Amino acid sequence: NDHREALYHYEIAAYDADIILNKESAYHTILITSRLHQAQQESADKLKLLDKHIKYATLYSQLYPNDQRSPNIVTHAAELAFSAQLYSSAIELTKTIPDTADSTSFENALIIRGHSYLELKQYKNAESVYLSILNSANPTYRTQYQIREKLAFSIYQQANIEKNSGNILDAIQDFRRIAQVAPESDTAAIGMDEAIKLSISNLMWDDSINMIKDFQALFPRHELNREMSKKLSLAYLKVGHDIAAAQEYVKMSKSEDDPTIINAALWKAAELYESNGENQLAINAYSEFAEAPRQLHVQHMEAMHKLTNLYLAINEPYNANLWRHKVLNADQNVTREEKTDRTKFIASSTALSLAKNEYKIYKQLKLTLPLKVSLKKKKKSMQQAVKLFGHASVYGVKETTTEATHGIAEIYRTFSQALLSSERPHQLNDDELEQYEILIEDQAFPFEEKAIEFFEVNLSYIKDGLYDTWVRQSHNQLKILFPARYQREAKADAYINVLH
Repeated sequence: NDHREALYHYEIAAYDADIILNKESAYHTILITSRLHQAQQESADKLKLLDKHIKYATLYSQLYPNDQRSPNIVTHAAELAFSAQLYSSAIELTKTIPDTADSTSFENALIIRGHSYLELKQYKNAESVYLSILNSANPTYRTQYQIREKLAFSIYQQANIEKNSGNILDAIQDFRRIAQVAPESDTAAIGMDEAIKLSISNLMWDDSINMIKDFQALFPRHELNREMSKKLSLAYLKVGHDIAAAQEYVKMSKSEDDPTIINAALWKAAELYESNGENQLAINAYSEFAEAPRQLHVQHMEAMHKLTNLYLAINEPYNANLWRHKVLNADQNVTREEKTDRTKFIASSTALSLAKNEYKIYKQLKLTLPLKVSLKKKKKSMQQAVKLFGHASVYGVKETTTEATHGIAEIYRTFSQALLSSERPHQLNDDELEQYEILIEDQAFPFEEKAIEFFEVNLSYIKDGLYDTWVRQSHNQLKILFPARYQREAKADAYINVLH
């Protein structure tokens, strides 16, 4: 068991310089240097023994390539060299293994060679070796997975080198190539993502669209797919494919968990559909947005306001009115602090629209016999219209307040006129008819007075510098109803004095 002394004598018997004189003695030098290297703790001696082992293993495998022991000698020496970070030596050793070696030894040698190229950052050589293993050998599933990952990594590193050198097109090609040669590797999706990022940052929108579609087809369950929808929608927008972009935003809203992202995606989709005249698709997106939980009040109101207008655009007034009522309900169920000038305008204009609809119904109702029945219907409609006009005016929105106030005045004025022109009972004699006329006038006069009151309220806005269409129309009605006071040009001081 004196291995060092045995090695000394075997070396004398086996070699004359680098020429093998005795095969068995040479084989024993390989065995003993391996054993001594494994037992040695001191690093300098250990490295010397490894150098000897590598040298003897190389000489033996070169001279006796068909010896059945040569493949194991080569792979063992190559493993020791790789572990000692002697990567060039490991590569050279593996090149001596003959093609006639058994598949396991040949595969192990190639694996060591590929790993050594990778450590030396010779990524193209590593790729070539790994491809050779996958294409010609019959590795186990575990080995296949490991080799695919190494193959993918070697291509990924080549792509990075091209990217850092400014060779963008070559970098994109290499990043994409990973998915072509190793689609099941973990790096394949990452590489494709890098290619997409490069194409987007370099404004290659058509290429990025194609690559994102490829990514979605190849990796449908990958976690990066959420980001892909965002990138694809951006690319579609850049090339003017608004509808396709909107579809991606809708898809994004289905796959996200974050309410903020969901709402933003739905809103963007709805805007794109709306701006491109796809009213029904816009309605779908805005509806989903409006019915989603946890939104800002201003966005919620805006969505419902848009839905009202879109339903009107496709001639569906019934659905438009449904959303108008939802607007008013939503506005009543939030705190004053949540309301903004915009939400007040939406609520006010919505109430005004509903009031005008009710006003149309009110005007169509005639006072016919029996008067008690028709009067009840008209009063009910009148009260509803007045309530809605009043609702529109309480927000203090100038654009709607004057119209709402004028509307209330008009309701009272026309109700007075409707009473005066209502159908008269046929069975009355002249005296009875005269008494009936007096009674009707007594009933109508308070409504006319009420109309004058609201027309004057509208006129009061002149002191604030407001003299819009509705103030002007109220002024014109006052000239007719109260000519003694109002048959002159509107002056702010005069109306202030009248009201105060």
